[in-house]
Amino acid sequence: MADSLFWKDKAKLQLKDDLFSKTADDEAKKIAQQAGQKFNKYAQLRGFYDEAVKFRTQLLAKKDDKDYFETKLPYIKMLNARLAYAKGRDKISEYCQKFWAERINAISDYADFTAFADFFEAFMAFYKQYKPK
Repeated sequence: MADSLFWKDKAKLQLKDDLFSKTADDEAKKIAQQAGQKFNKYAQLRGFYDEAVKFRTQLLAKKDDKDYFETKLPYIKMLNARLAYAKGRDKISEYCQKFWAERINAISDYADFTAFADFFEAFMAFYKQYKPK
């Protein structure tokens, strides 16, 4: 079954071919265009990315412990609360909040999280070139 946001074929752990290239680039450009003086500043998004990197480091250290991922998943999903807070303070656009929330909500196992974290890395690399001056 083709799964949505990250996967061409999750059963085979095949990611979408253009996930880290065209998709990440297109979305970085779209979110940067909404940025202006108020929304979606690089530092704000970098804070969310840093959280994802923190989780990736923790999970990689215990990669073979299947239960460990389950203990971290609620905290990964808590990124949604942080997105809502940032949106409530007018730090990110509504589109940005919904875009990342959709991807966070798509995480159900370690493979999903890895795809999410790698996508976030590619997104941030592209966003750096589009970020508002």
